[in-house]
Amino acid sequence: MAETFQQRIQAAYLAEIEGAAWFAALLVRFGGDDDRHEKLQILQQLERTTAARLIPLIGAQQAQRLDCASAESRGRALAAQVDSWERLVQILRGDLPPYIARYQALLREAPASERAAVEFLLAHELALQTFAQEEAAGRGAASLIEVRRLLV
Repeated sequence: MAETFQQRIQAAYLAEIEGAAWFAALLVRFGGDDDRHEKLQILQQLERTTAARLIPLIGAQQAQRLDCASAESRGRALAAQVDSWERLVQILRGDLPPYIARYQALLREAPASERAAVEFLLAHELALQTFAQEEAAGRGAASLIEVRRLLV
């Protein structure tokens, strides 16, 4: 049975909760490097902001019923697999394209009243992709430009 729009929004919300927990756990791992620590804080903020923008689409009460604890646990477990900054960038570069495609499809079917939140969801994935591309290319100073634009 195909997932409904609402189910896909809920899955996206849980993915953002997982992502925020992933970045939070990575903050501990990279805590000794001020530049990377700051970047991870900003990326975690982006995940939290994106999750918050999805709550009106889900409904606050329904969002509280979702299994956020499992999503957070998955995020922390995935962070344990990251042994270097290069690995973090590699994971992002490999994991983001399916999310981008999924959210592009979600945007195509979003009701007009929900488009802005889904547009932000997609834009945040694209900003993460740009971050990973810039980091991989050795342009770390420019890696957060798109992310910061979303957070203003």
